Amino acid sequence: MPDAQAFTFRLGHEVADAALSAKKGPTDYLSALIRTLGIRDLAFITEFLCSVSEENHGFHIHGIARIPVALSIQTIQELLAPKQNLKLARPIKGYRQRGDNKAIVVSELQTPGAWATYSIKEFDFTAHCLQSNPDYASRSATNAGRELYESMRTWLAT
Repeated sequence: MPDAQAFTFRLGHEVADAALSAKKGPTDYLSALIRTLGIRDLAFITEFLCSVSEENHGFHIHGIARIPVALSIQTIQELLAPKQNLKLARPIKGYRQRGDNKAIVVSELQTPGAWATYSIKEFDFTAHCLQSNPDYASRSATNAGRELYESMRTWLAT
């Protein structure tokens, strides 16, 4: 996808739990949620961390998308990883930043091969945990995904 950006969305507890319990599965749930932000062209892979943390949920996503210029990181975070607030009548476990581990990271896609290698590092573990395919691609991203795959193959072969 030309002008696509790479992203990592670490999910708040409530969003991750809702995705994991969704009838149609977590990738359908998350793609529908992301589309409410106006992001239509996207491909992503869900990932479970092997390590367990009580503070932040281990379920998150890596992907590429055409993110509208007017869409702010704060708006994405409010939807997918609200800041933790345990003092409310209905406490929000959300996401709590530790060090440089931000909830929402969006960057230019400079080396597709390196990004792809990083984003699939827990593919088998996640597929095993979900008992389903952990990836998603919008129809519009499928053709662009094939082009990206070919560029990754070329990069990995060099």
